[in-house]
Amino acid sequence: MKKLMLFGFAATMLFLACSKDKDKGIETKAYSASELTAASVAFHGTIVKGDVPAASGADAPVLAADMANEKYAGVAGRYIIVPLFLEAGTAKGVYAKIDGADSYFSVDFTKPRNARKAGKRDHGFARSGNAADSCLIIKVPADVKTGDIKLKVAVYDAAGKVSNTVTLSVSLYNTAAESTSQAFAGKWTLSRTQEGTGPWVVRGTPDTSYSSFVCVENKLQYAAPGTANAFNLITHIYKNNDEYIQLNANGSGASYYSDSSKSLITYNVACDSRNYELIEDIGGGNLSWYYHPTTKQLISIEEDLESSYPQDIEVMSVSAKIENGKLIIVDGDWTAEYIKK
Repeated sequence: MKKLMLFGFAATMLFLACSKDKDKGIETKAYSASELTAASVAFHGTIVKGDVPAASGADAPVLAADMANEKYAGVAGRYIIVPLFLEAGTAKGVYAKIDGADSYFSVDFTKPRNARKAGKRDHGFARSGNAADSCLIIKVPADVKTGDIKLKVAVYDAAGKVSNTVTLSVSLYNTAAESTSQAFAGKWTLSRTQEGTGPWVVRGTPDTSYSSFVCVENKLQYAAPGTANAFNLITHIYKNNDEYIQLNANGSGASYYSDSSKSLITYNVACDSRNYELIEDIGGGNLSWYYHPTTKQLISIEEDLESSYPQDIEVMSVSAKIENGKLIIVDGDWTAEYIKK
């Protein structure tokens, strides 16, 4: 199971109260568990009074217990997205209950679902695939107060047999009500990157690779470096043409990238051939986001809701700061600098 990277903090209780952000005048509400259930919408789901049905035992689906080791997140007015991983059986649907609520969500997975596939990116908000069996998607109200909940989930199969229940930690963030987050709002275009203590590389700078060749009967052949009569040719050119992240004040956003690569065609070609195959990679998607003022972490939750149940989910938490009007993101030993456009 591929792990999701995200930030979570210690669980807190949800109190029935309202508060207003002093800087922005935005009213937020700390819902009770039952109120939050009633105010939220699960995709293809209904709300049922009572507790999640008990596990059926033998021949029932088995939900991966290590899902409980992960932490999940949702932004106010946006979505909690939970990829569900099975160790055995199949899932026709899922039951989900906010801990302490008097009702639960009953979701049907039998409606059509498709998912995009995204390639792994090496900087900023990276992407990687998660082969989830299905996804639970819950839209939370726009005025929910920042805090934590516990979400109990269990899947059921076509025969109605219910899996084990796994309890998940979910952090809810209200970006619109957090004045510190608003400094990060805007369109940020990638300017340059740095790996470790290496040199800064300006976006758009070609990354070029060379190989050694010899000419045999007027055909190109790879050769070991230092081979007699060998010569070097450019075999690969990679270029990041454009990349940006759009962070909207309400916690929604989008990402975009455009890469291109040229590879020298070397199979059965004449020695003077310099033809290259061009491959373009363009992608991106919707996201929600929040900046945590205490930990200085920028949290991004990628969303693709054009399909009913996306299987390709990424939740990222990276160190971030605004410095001299630039957005600086640090992810491990990789640093990316963005400028506002």
